[in-house]
Amino acid sequence: MAEKHTESSVAQAANAAARTKKRAKKTSKPASSGMKQAVNSEKADSPPFISSSLRHQMIAETAYYLAERRGFISGYELEDWFAAELAIDAERDI
Repeated sequence: MAEKHTESSVAQAANAAARTKKRAKKTSKPASSGMKQAVNSEKADSPPFISSSLRHQMIAETAYYLAERRGFISGYELEDWFAAELAIDAERDI
């Protein structure tokens, strides 16, 4: 039963991560011209660089949505966090 719960959590985290990614795109600042050159010189299929603080914020928001769906029942904080990490990193193809 734990595996079924984890699969459900990962799917929920992926949905929450998608919402978080959309919000991050809306609030991100345009890169400077030097940064644009560095990004353009990388492979086209590599994910764009995000700072560790932005990644942390995206994970925290995704974990929050997972907890919210469960009604904020305590005891699942780490599971929510790890599922959110997996979803954010999977979405970025890391």
